[in-house]
Amino acid sequence: MAILQRAAVAIFMGLLYVLDVVRGDPDTTLIHALCNVDSYNPGDDFGSVCNTALDSLCTDTQSYSYDFYATSTHLGTICYAHGACNRALSGGDCTSCLVSARNELALICHMRIGGQVQLQDCRIRYENYPFTD
Repeated sequence: MAILQRAAVAIFMGLLYVLDVVRGDPDTTLIHALCNVDSYNPGDDFGSVCNTALDSLCTDTQSYSYDFYATSTHLGTICYAHGACNRALSGGDCTSCLVSARNELALICHMRIGGQVQLQDCRIRYENYPFTD
């Protein structure tokens, strides 16, 4: 009987290992992107305010059930942001996916007052006005 129990435990542990390995990295395939037509100028407060909001999304979304809204403001300039991840991801993979989305957003919507990027496993959006997704 003890041999049967040890075999069952070994099989169970092996399955857990295989399932963990199969999960892998988040899928950061670009699904779609959209940018606001308006832009801001170099040195404007909006860029630094949005960087603060996007920093918060990347670090905090995993702690808020993988769906987090952030707001950052400085001297009347405000940026609203939203990040969301596939709930099947680990916390670290959610953060990694959002960092990838943010990098895509910086390339695609450079100096725009709003933009959004949808990757396969996460999405990120920022605007100069309040919104809900």
